[in-house]
Amino acid sequence: MIASGLDNPRQLSYDQGRLYVAEAGRGGKKCIGEGPEGETCIGLTSAVTKIYWDGGAWKHHRVVKGLPSGAAPDGGFATGVDGVSALYGEVWAVETFVPPEAGVPTKKPWNTLGKLLRIGHGKAGIAADVSAVELRYNPHKANLESNPYAVLALPDGRKTVADAAGNDLVEISGSGKARPFTVFPDHNGRESVPTSLASAPTASSTSAS
Repeated sequence: MIASGLDNPRQLSYDQGRLYVAEAGRGGKKCIGEGPEGETCIGLTSAVTKIYWDGGAWKHHRVVKGLPSGAAPDGGFATGVDGVSALYGEVWAVETFVPPEAGVPTKKPWNTLGKLLRIGHGKAGIAADVSAVELRYNPHKANLESNPYAVLALPDGRKTVADAAGNDLVEISGSGKARPFTVFPDHNGRESVPTSLASAPTASSTSAS
């Protein structure tokens, strides 16, 4: 074991001898009604953790914490910071999206919902609005839903985000402009749900599952 006490860990990313973990959190005490998995309770329990080898032992700490999270009352079925990608010392993360009508707060840090975040110095700065792509274009026309779930930073400065509810990939330029990249078609009457990303042999390509 190299780390313990992680709250619903999701995507992992390795960079320069460090392993980063997206922690979806455990929700909180304020419950806002029924979600897809039942009652949803929200709180600021999501985080990104760094695991590293130092002084002959594995150590870990949360490089940023206190980000929005939603979960069942017992902390299960959590979502929050679901994706993280580190490259060349820079760390990026994505937060799930919740529509305002669901009753979530709107002030900081709740304004990070549906966003690509740049992680540094214990803070999460908004780098791009991922869910705005779904709300504007709705590339997969079955539903108007968004759930940024994985992110992959590329050597040329672009970031690719898998929108699990939008059934598509979103490309974000180095300047923070987000646009549709590709849409996953239905298979045998069922929607495709991209939840992970990995680099292909060529630096300019990505693959999703």
